[in-house]
Amino acid sequence: MNTYKFGIGIALSISLFLSASCTSDEPDSYMPSDSNNGTHTCYMYLDKESLTGFETTRSGDSDTWSTGDVIYIQFMYTLDAVTKYVTGNAVYNSGIDAWTLTYNGYIPGEGVCEMYFFVPSKAVSSTVSIDENTIVYEDVDATYRKNSKGDVVVHARLKPKTGRVRFSGDANTQLWVSGLTCLSEYDVQSNQFSSTSKWIPLTVDQNGYTPYLYVTSETKSLHIELSDVTRNLYTKDFSGIPQPGKSGVVRIPDSFNYTGWTRSPLSETFTVKGITFKMMYVGSGTFLMGATEEQQNPSQDEFPVHRVTLTKNYYMGETVVTQELWEAVMGNNPSKTVGNNKPVTAVNYTQYLDFIGELNKVTGQNFRLPTEAEWEYAARGGCKAENFQYSGGANINDYACYGVSTLPDVKTKNPNALGIYDMSGLVWELCQDEYAGYSSGDKTDPVYGGGYVTPNLLRGGCYKSAAKYCRTSARYIWSHVSDDLCGFRLVF
Repeated sequence: MNTYKFGIGIALSISLFLSASCTSDEPDSYMPSDSNNGTHTCYMYLDKESLTGFETTRSGDSDTWSTGDVIYIQFMYTLDAVTKYVTGNAVYNSGIDAWTLTYNGYIPGEGVCEMYFFVPSKAVSSTVSIDENTIVYEDVDATYRKNSKGDVVVHARLKPKTGRVRFSGDANTQLWVSGLTCLSEYDVQSNQFSSTSKWIPLTVDQNGYTPYLYVTSETKSLHIELSDVTRNLYTKDFSGIPQPGKSGVVRIPDSFNYTGWTRSPLSETFTVKGITFKMMYVGSGTFLMGATEEQQNPSQDEFPVHRVTLTKNYYMGETVVTQELWEAVMGNNPSKTVGNNKPVTAVNYTQYLDFIGELNKVTGQNFRLPTEAEWEYAARGGCKAENFQYSGGANINDYACYGVSTLPDVKTKNPNALGIYDMSGLVWELCQDEYAGYSSGDKTDPVYGGGYVTPNLLRGGCYKSAAKYCRTSARYIWSHVSDDLCGFRLVF
């Protein structure tokens, strides 16, 4: 039996396919067809009870469609052995129980069309933004004919394009969910949908359920992060989610009952000679690396923006390596500005390797420097996919130590969504990559320039930097920066 057990099922066997009673004897108050420079406007009449599925009360009846509802249509026909496509939209008017249809181009007297309807109804535009609470209805095999007045009569069965799922648990439980692919945008002209797999924040209501998420059937592994004291990540493999038009419910796991789920801590703590440090879970994922649209005044070396996939889960230091941790491992302190909770600075590459080697002996772990891609993914919020100019948010003053003359301690500003501090500002952070230009095309687990030959790639800006160097996509070369402005962060 499929391990994905559904607590809610919605039958979609309602048979709704009634012919419209719209003919040439419609009242004269109905406007005639009109055209202007290839743009046609006419009335459209839709099957009664054309909508089936989640919102069965919203049918073609005059008292259930709402004025302003929009249906998006793409007409298709063949001319000279070539398939032609004509896009349009129809807006409902309850006063006359008809739709005002606008389309660009010629369509024959009868044919086929695709139709899409969004709940809540979306305004006519070049693109339709879809969130996780949007129901999308479709009929990709609808038919139409023109009546004697040139108006369009459509026969359609609009059914849900997606399934839906919600989560049950104790009231007020806060969680993040990943692994569910949701539609994110509909392009009116191309008739294409875009999707997103971002982490979704949810809260259980007083009745014990989260809102529904309307999702596609691409789920393979579901991840739930609970914002409890232990901050655990729960993972479970599924063969799929509810099929289009079906509903399901997933019980939220917890520390006492997570049978069938794999539990992983979202942080791990290590102690070396009485000094503790924490590593935060980042995870794996795909993101756009480089000067994405929120990055203001980027440099040329941040282009081209390219898609990067990191295939392995990893943890990153909650802070850069501090002077007290360095001293516990190495027995010395090379930093020029001294303080236990300040970043260790003024370290050459040989010293970096010596420190990491000694730390791995003591802890039995495999600590290393992050790759540049790992660094940027974590700075952007990792598996939670934040898209801010700085690591944590849009307001740099909340998240970064910058533009000051004295080296601050770690953790004096807010962390990003992963609980990681100071990825913008404080000290420049060394990655294991060599500085090299980007190239277009998708990348998987990249190490730019080869890595660990002459790593000289810095990220994040420092306490003396201007704000533009503290952006999540900003890059710099080690040889151009004084060593007392540079530190490093661990990953494993």
